[in-house]
Amino acid sequence: MSKTRVYELAKELNMDSKKLVEKLQKAGINVRSYMGTLDEFELSRARKLMSDTPSDSKVVVEEKRVSRRVIRRRRVRTAPSPQDQLAEKKIELEEQKEKPELEVEEKAKEEKIEEKIEEIEKEKLPEEELTEKKEEEKEAEKQQLEQKERVELEEVEPKGETKEEVAQQIVEKEEKRPE
Repeated sequence: MSKTRVYELAKELNMDSKKLVEKLQKAGINVRSYMGTLDEFELSRARKLMSDTPSDSKVVVEEKRVSRRVIRRRRVRTAPSPQDQLAEKKIELEEQKEKPELEVEEKAKEEKIEEKIEEIEKEKLPEEELTEKKEEEKEAEKQQLEQKERVELEEVEPKGETKEEVAQQIVEKEEKRPE
């Protein structure tokens, strides 16, 4: 497969390469600059796209001498020749033949991507399960500590003592407790 540069196509179509790059990008053809390459399929799509736009049809300049020093030049657009129309039809048929192959390739790529995503998710699951187990264990430990504190509070019977004294007794018990 031969590849053609964008600027070569622009020269062939008699248009500015920057404008051609913009139009190709809008049409969904992956081109970054005028030095980018187009394969045969993209080239045929680009030619078809440019032939569909009215500004890119063949232009003939008509000159008419109005006076001795004045020449009036007018652009006259012409319809594409029958040969150009036949070439366009051939290109369309080739594109239709290539489309099923491309669709099969795209489906295969999508399936591979989905398989990779599933593999990654499977790899992440054990890690996530471990973190969930750790979190559950931490929560269980917190609940046990809270329960012990409640029991300790119930054991300490306030005998006319203030809240500060009760809190101090709890702190002392916690310091004595081995961890």
